[in-house]
Amino acid sequence: MLLSSIKFDGKSIEGKQRWEIKHFDLLLKSTLDACDSIESKEFQCAGGTWCLQIAGNRAASDAKDGGGSQHSSECSNIALYLRNVAPQGVRATFTFTLLNQQNIILITLTNSRVHKFDAKSGWGFQPFCTRADLTNNPAYTPSLTIECSITVVGDVEHDPGSHMMEEQKSQAQHQLDMARLLESGVHADVSFVMSDGTRIPAHKNILAIRSPVMKMLFEAEMREARDGEVEMKDVDSKVFREMLRFMYTGKCSVERVDPTALFGLAHRYEVLSLQSLCASKMISSITASNVAERLVLAHTYDQGPLKERCLSFINSHLPDVISTRGFTQLTKSCPELLVSVLIAQVPIDRRKRSRDDSDEDDDDDSGSLTVAGVKRLKVAELKQQLAMRGLSTVGRKTELLQRLEQTLRASRSPTSGVEPLRSAVPRAATATSSNSGNNNSNNSTIGPALPIDGL
Repeated sequence: MLLSSIKFDGKSIEGKQRWEIKHFDLLLKSTLDACDSIESKEFQCAGGTWCLQIAGNRAASDAKDGGGSQHSSECSNIALYLRNVAPQGVRATFTFTLLNQQNIILITLTNSRVHKFDAKSGWGFQPFCTRADLTNNPAYTPSLTIECSITVVGDVEHDPGSHMMEEQKSQAQHQLDMARLLESGVHADVSFVMSDGTRIPAHKNILAIRSPVMKMLFEAEMREARDGEVEMKDVDSKVFREMLRFMYTGKCSVERVDPTALFGLAHRYEVLSLQSLCASKMISSITASNVAERLVLAHTYDQGPLKERCLSFINSHLPDVISTRGFTQLTKSCPELLVSVLIAQVPIDRRKRSRDDSDEDDDDDSGSLTVAGVKRLKVAELKQQLAMRGLSTVGRKTELLQRLEQTLRASRSPTSGVEPLRSAVPRAATATSSNSGNNNSNNSTIGPALPIDGL
């Protein structure tokens, strides 16, 4: 679950939450077609505690929909509900949006009517969509994300010990105040001069707390520290403003700018949390046209999860990827990545089998040392092998290798009566084991749908 945003205008508080469901196609077959349901983890948003529930219709046929009516539908329909799991009631409106892996909107439904969410109750849409609505959509992908926008209005019933609403109001107001401070430039003590001549005022103390690089820049005896002016000739002003916005408020809209450029800027100034946010955004928005560029970035900055996702995408969409300009540039600027791309094309079981065969080729079936196995020996082991043969142990490693290889080849000759050399270090015995127990890879149990009312 990912908290996207929070807003507060004095009369209502709005929040957004995302629930990413990987392998939604499998969920359709295993759960929704059987009219069961699953629930998200509980999350805090807009001053309340909630969870989302998605179900086949018969599993939630007794629940109220967004209009308060009752329905009874077939399991080919998919229902979606928002449940209030807090002990206090709340009045709210809500919107459900279904997005694919590229964040393209597939379906969106808004319930503009203010509903009273009693404690442990919920409202939703029955149906939210049909299975055909999804699978027949050209933009449908196996993994989907449900975004829920919640707006809590009016007074909230809560017990005297609950401060959740006030805390989120305070957090939203703080973010708003910090954004206004950045935009106004009041009491700014440093200016960043961009390549287009734009001057962006900021505050050294805030930037120094958020960026170790900025801290060193302002503390050093340099012109930037003395004059309070920093030239940023190689940085796009929009990208830089977005980074400053994140440093002031802790949030930004990565989709407004090029995420690779924002990631590079965050890396330069060591704003690690912004780096993570950009990497996560890039993972969720990979396409054939941008995957090569993002693979180079992941390789350059050692971003393991992003690199794995890029290689996996290329493996599944290779014909589309190799025809792009980005892939052509990859072959020129980072040709070593082509090895990773080729390896990704080989099934995992074949990769393992190839490695095992390579290891076995170093020694023969009898455990005798071979020419290939000699190359793996250390100097001490080489000398030990030569001493066993009554040969000289003086010389560099290359000389020792050459001497032992010549002797070994002679021992392998059909006309020679010399026995093959035995390895001085016995090989470890290998054994295969099997697990007689049942290996259940499914770590979660999906139970039957619960009624929305009266929970």
